[in-house]
Amino acid sequence: MATYNGEKYISEQIESVLNQKFDKWTLYIRDDGSTDSTPDIIEKYATAYPDKIIQIDKGGSNIGCNDNFYMLLEAVDSEYYMFCDNDDVWTLDKVGTLIKTMHDKELQHPDIPIIVHHDVTVCDENLNVIHDSLWKSINIKPWKFNTFNLLMTTPIVAGATSIFNHHVKQYVFPIPSNKRIMYDHWIALCTVKHGKIFCIENRFNLYRQHEGQVCGLESMQNNACSIEVLKRKITNWTRDAQLFHTIGVPKWKFFYYKIKSNIIKS
Repeated sequence: MATYNGEKYISEQIESVLNQKFDKWTLYIRDDGSTDSTPDIIEKYATAYPDKIIQIDKGGSNIGCNDNFYMLLEAVDSEYYMFCDNDDVWTLDKVGTLIKTMHDKELQHPDIPIIVHHDVTVCDENLNVIHDSLWKSINIKPWKFNTFNLLMTTPIVAGATSIFNHHVKQYVFPIPSNKRIMYDHWIALCTVKHGKIFCIENRFNLYRQHEGQVCGLESMQNNACSIEVLKRKITNWTRDAQLFHTIGVPKWKFFYYKIKSNIIKS
């Protein structure tokens, strides 16, 4: 769990992890220099559950969302990894179901990097449901985005909705110098390049939307067609094409697969 100024919601998230039906897990938390009471809340839980909750780089400085998660990943050695945001709430069967699903996929595809990711229920800050299914609300079919080229243009594998095995970690580092590539997008790309990504339609997260979150859902149903929308899309696509050009992807290739991914989603 990477935390930052999450005092309002973090207790609910930690409690939802503690209450998991599957209990063979350890929660590692690194706080990113919070200025509110988040460190005190973490300390309270770490003291109460010393065998289950461990702080990483306690009192460390602010390094940003990406590097916070990377530091956690680098510091922990495990068979399986799951990232946890500090403002969601997990359903009680999340960890157990994902572990079982991962085991099944590993039996079919041994000794390769694997990610399994899932859908979420989108909620407001008080956990009132906005959309029962994120995937349906944005009209996306995630099982179609299982190649590097398509996944590059459509970052649908979120860190907080994934489990991945230890084979993934060997391909993640060194991390890209361009910090605009989000940690979960990079990990998914490394995985699909060397292994496999699977999706399941279960909704294991209450995905909270609120003003204070570092990364949120900007728009879920903006299908309007106008000159302004078109200009904004072109600007964003050009920026992203340049971004992936820094890791060796030709710009024409990005545009080609961006158009193709939009056709798939339409």
